[in-house]
Amino acid sequence: DQLPSHEFRTTTAKLLLEVGEADAAADVLTQLILEDEDSPEVRYLAALSLVRAEDTETAVQHVNWYRDQLTKPNCDESLREWEDSFVQVEEELAALVAAP
Repeated sequence: DQLPSHEFRTTTAKLLLEVGEADAAADVLTQLILEDEDSPEVRYLAALSLVRAEDTETAVQHVNWYRDQLTKPNCDESLREWEDSFVQVEEELAALVAAP
């Protein structure tokens, strides 16, 4: 069986997030990361879906991946475009952890 395209599955994950299906989105994104672990878009979406599914430990791993990429000497400057998105995830993580 051939899987749908990377783009189709990324779009599907975004739609699942929009309709509140964070667990399903996380499942799709986990598979995409197994295929391409260096995609900041997929890492961001995975982190966001995991925060919304209240899996903070795994979400932090994706945020840390991003932060680690920025410290590499051969860091692709296009990664910096994702800074605001990962800050958003960090803010949602902080709010979730601080919630009673």
